Amino acid sequence: MEIIKSLDANYKRKDIAETFGVDISTISKLSKNCDKIVKEFHSSLSAISCKRMHTSVYTDVGTTEVAQADASCTAACEWTNAGRSC
Repeated sequence: MEIIKSLDANYKRKDIAETFGVDISTISKLSKNCDKIVKEFHSSLSAISCKRMHTSVYTDVGTTEVAQADASCTAACEWTNAGRSC
């Protein structure tokens, strides 16, 4: 959308291409399809806002597994270091 805003502000296509690190032909294609891109962008935003966000009943899911993984990693590291010091 930043590129389209730059096009609307009448910046040169060459300058926009250099700023965003794309080819001038990409800027030309975006300019040609600007109305369609903006329409699709706004329709996708409205589609997202229609969906409901579901929250989990179990908020601690995953934290136990991470703690167990950290503990087993620590134990494995200690076992490896103990074997190397012999």
